[in-house]
Amino acid sequence: CEIGQRGCASLASLSLLENQESSLQYLHLHRNSIDDESAIVLAASLAKNNKLTWLSLRGNNGIITPGWLAMLKLVCNNTSINDVIESNHTLNSLDFSSANLVKAAGRVLGVDDANLLRASLDLNVKKQQNVGYKEQGPLEPCSRRSQPWRILHRHRHHASHSSLDWG
Repeated sequence: CEIGQRGCASLASLSLLENQESSLQYLHLHRNSIDDESAIVLAASLAKNNKLTWLSLRGNNGIITPGWLAMLKLVCNNTSINDVIESNHTLNSLDFSSANLVKAAGRVLGVDDANLLRASLDLNVKKQQNVGYKEQGPLEPCSRRSQPWRILHRHRHHASHSSLDWG
């Protein structure tokens, strides 16, 4: 299934991603013709999300520089101190191995920004697991049918985890 930009905009407008009451933790969007504009819409809708930890973007080869920059800014916006604080510190996976994430993002962002994206996602994992992470005051370091898609299955991994799979 290819949801593309229209589907990503619908996800955002339905508040599935922006709603802080949502229990959605896993979103499978691999191989869905997601391009830069779609990735930017997804990143913007995830800015305040504090539940989604895993977003599969594998196989969406239309994501190039603007889309990867939006994902980097989502998890590590180092424009200002306030932007660092406001970065998404929940999302910890884009469903790539560390090496493949650096390879995919590194083609268009450069190795430094690709590594920063990977490190920021890794830091979010450690924060959630409280492994090797110590809170430093208020700052969290980040240098670090009518619908255009169909739901294949919706299930609960655990009592507190929900997942949607588009594919």
